[in-house]
Amino acid sequence: MGAGPGTLNWPLRGRTTELDRAGSALQSPETTVVSLTGLAGIGKSAVARALLWQAAESGRPIWIPVDDYATDDEAIQAAAARLRAHHGSGPAHVGVDGVPGRRVDRVVAAIAVQFPSARIVATSERPLGLPGEIAIPVVPLSRAASIELLHDRTRVHADLGVFETADDLACDSIAARLAGHPLALHLAGLQSRTLSLPGVAAELDLSSDILRDPDPGTATRHQSLAACIRTATDGLDEFQSEVLALAIALDGGLDTATVRRIPGGDDRPRAVDAVTALVGRGLVATAVGNQGRARIRAHPLLRQMTDPPRPEPATMRAFEQDLAEGALAMNAKRGAEWSVAAAWFDDEHANLLGLFRNWASAPEAPDPWPYVDALFRYWVHRGLMATGVDLVRELGRPENDRPEDLAVYLQTLGGLQAHLVSYTAVYDDLSRSVELWRITGDRQRLATALVRHSASAQEVDGFAKARAALEEAMAIYDELGDPWSRARTQALLGAAAAGVPGQTDFARDCLESASTTLRGLGDTGAASLPLQQLGRILLDEGDYEQAETLLDHGYDEAVRVGDLVQTSAYLNLLAWGDESNGYPARAASRYLESLKIAVRLGLRARAVWCLDGLADAVESLNPGLAELAATEAAALRDELGLVNWIEFCCPKRHPSTVRPLAPQSTRIARLGGQIWPPSLVVNQTQRLLVNLADSGARAMVQQANADEKGRPDGLTPREMEILGLIAQGNTSRDIANRLVISIDTVGRHITNMYRKIGARGRADATSYALRHGIGTTS
Repeated sequence: MGAGPGTLNWPLRGRTTELDRAGSALQSPETTVVSLTGLAGIGKSAVARALLWQAAESGRPIWIPVDDYATDDEAIQAAAARLRAHHGSGPAHVGVDGVPGRRVDRVVAAIAVQFPSARIVATSERPLGLPGEIAIPVVPLSRAASIELLHDRTRVHADLGVFETADDLACDSIAARLAGHPLALHLAGLQSRTLSLPGVAAELDLSSDILRDPDPGTATRHQSLAACIRTATDGLDEFQSEVLALAIALDGGLDTATVRRIPGGDDRPRAVDAVTALVGRGLVATAVGNQGRARIRAHPLLRQMTDPPRPEPATMRAFEQDLAEGALAMNAKRGAEWSVAAAWFDDEHANLLGLFRNWASAPEAPDPWPYVDALFRYWVHRGLMATGVDLVRELGRPENDRPEDLAVYLQTLGGLQAHLVSYTAVYDDLSRSVELWRITGDRQRLATALVRHSASAQEVDGFAKARAALEEAMAIYDELGDPWSRARTQALLGAAAAGVPGQTDFARDCLESASTTLRGLGDTGAASLPLQQLGRILLDEGDYEQAETLLDHGYDEAVRVGDLVQTSAYLNLLAWGDESNGYPARAASRYLESLKIAVRLGLRARAVWCLDGLADAVESLNPGLAELAATEAAALRDELGLVNWIEFCCPKRHPSTVRPLAPQSTRIARLGGQIWPPSLVVNQTQRLLVNLADSGARAMVQQANADEKGRPDGLTPREMEILGLIAQGNTSRDIANRLVISIDTVGRHITNMYRKIGARGRADATSYALRHGIGTTS
């Protein structure tokens, strides 16, 4: 982009969308003025200059920076004089460049009236409210455009022709920190002259005060980030300032219902007007939250101010109490209502994390521990166990003498770590939490602690202890009148029993009963756990067809409710069935997908199951990869202390599948020195599956290009393939599994094929295939 009106010395980065939208609006005969709106320093003037230069095919656009004139009348007179001088030189394009705190609507309106044929582009914090106006918001830059802008500035200021790796990493860090704000990025580039890019990144971690330009020729509002933000917030009324302060204080933002609870916000028009004003200035952005209400978030830079505006203490206290009580209320929801609770937690999760951290560090704040465990179910449901562990460790072990707080700490930390490491590793913490809740007499919390302790009790003490814990919890839930929690606990009892010799019938009864109850309560998501374990039993018994039906349904439900932990388990069980039925590539694909989920969520114990299965699945396809996956699984077992351990919901494996173990040092060397994440296994498995897919595609092309005479009665290649499989005795489900298509698709092909060859059933089709030599070899 060349220089436009005024001065445009830099390439314009990342503004294609704004230029396209504004350019289209400028060409419309219905448009009087295009106003570019947004936060101070966001680059409105640069976009306006580029737009005008692009739109003016002949002549030079007229640029009116209102800051150069003492009054609006002077700016209007200057614009009129230049427009009269422009007369006859083609369509006039006028830019009116505003400044924070000074509206340009009067200047623009006067130009539009006196010169109706002029094409006007204005910059303003918010829309001007003029007839025929099209407002185009100028938004923060993308990460890629931010890095390009940093490169532009830094190469000039620091005379860098080539970026080193450390510089690139620093660029990425700075771009993320400054949230796409062009002025902030420009000021960061200036500091690279003396601090270097890594130095700028390090300083920004401490304070944004380094973002300044000492050049006396720079406009005051652009001399520092702090000055820029001050000008953006000037002129807000008291209520608008309070809304902005609360948005800045909350990492997760706030919704419109919260705005109306701020003193004065019960006047709905006033609340809407305040949000509109803040959005118009670019100080906040809105989006539809998971609960379907508009959610308001402050621009990230505002939270990095040295002294950001703070909400009134009474407003903040009321919000925090509502938030904490909301967490308890949502955690108590059961059945079909859990989807409502999950959406609420999605919206408020970041705010809850900030709340608990604030309460833990403020001397007069409430105790966070009574509320922390309310997030446990959500963390597990969304696979955020590592996030929960980080928070609990940050809060630290309670130092008071309250057994309730220590019990919450132990059962929350232990329950989360059980998913990330193993149940054995947290046995002592979970056992102690049960003892503490017995002391307090809180029956509801005791039942919860018993359920969380049961899996570790089974691994350490055996099934009898796990059964006793779960049956005691079920009795408490009966006493409390909580059928949902009882059914969930019964499902876990069935899961615990499923892998115990002689307990299969008992396990099946528990699982069927739990599934029926949960479905009756409308919680199809929770009902997926018993389905998973029933499918596992069927796999152990060799009934793969019925198992697949159950597991497919449960997998779809786990995906629907967004439960990644259960989705991963279903993928592994489906892969086990694929492997047992002779479909190793499909099994490997599912194990790989599950492994990626485990890596994403930090579930190292789950990854062991994925890697064991993957090693078996690819044994016949790539023995070297199978050995690598087995090595990774063994290394993780050693690291986690899982010597003879296997995840409780995994099907029983034949002893012959256990591979001889190499020393840990040898395993680490084979893995390239890195146990976690299992990058070598993931990358090599992906390459293997791509190669297999390419081979299959080539085979299909060859078949499609075969001589038409080789396909009698107009049969397609796929119909020939299915006819051959029928002749070999395969059922429709066998064919669907082998060809990786749905059974309905198989049925449609068979119907068409029967019509073409005049067959009335499988006997006729088999006879036809034999006469034509179809399917006689495999």
